[in-house]
Amino acid sequence: MYYPALGIKFTSMNTRFTEFFINENGPKLYSFKRWIFLPDMLFSSHNKWWGNRGKRPAPHEGLDLCLYQDHEGRIHHLDHSLKIPAMLEGKVINIFEDFLGRSIIIEHGSRPEKVIYVFYGHTIPRISLRIGDFVAQGTPVGTISGPKGPNCKILPHLHISVGQSQSPVSKEELVWEKLAKSRLVQLLDPINFIEYDYAVMENSPFHL
Repeated sequence: MYYPALGIKFTSMNTRFTEFFINENGPKLYSFKRWIFLPDMLFSSHNKWWGNRGKRPAPHEGLDLCLYQDHEGRIHHLDHSLKIPAMLEGKVINIFEDFLGRSIIIEHGSRPEKVIYVFYGHTIPRISLRIGDFVAQGTPVGTISGPKGPNCKILPHLHISVGQSQSPVSKEELVWEKLAKSRLVQLLDPINFIEYDYAVMENSPFHL
């Protein structure tokens, strides 16, 4: 059973993220209709959506993109080879290991008197991507990482976090261990930045 998404979508950033995501991945996503989320994939969730579904060590700092619905109503999960487009033009300020792949942080100075940071987690950065590079909006920065080892039972997914600050923040502060408690970066709900239709469902048809 599907539940309509609530809230007003934030569109003034004009990220066109899902449009770029679909276009960059061509035939693999030709039937894409809307994003599908389980409640625990959402921003600020206190629980995991995989494994034992236990408590997270801290509220979810972002949004997990994993499932989508096609135009015939079928639910699919993302493939680990899908390309990840940059939401906005900006500068790569850090690339570091996470528990499923690598995280890429891009700094965007696109709002007056505010700096926006977008974190792309669980990725394989493209070979040529380096810290300090400037990337254009919609440019692929990498692909979704696959399972990390034979005992990894979590489906491939892209974690996105979005934060804002009054001034630039050092990359040492922009790490997962500090992000949830940071006083320098205000976390925003990424669902307002994917700019596409979505729905929330209680149960997944896949073993997570």
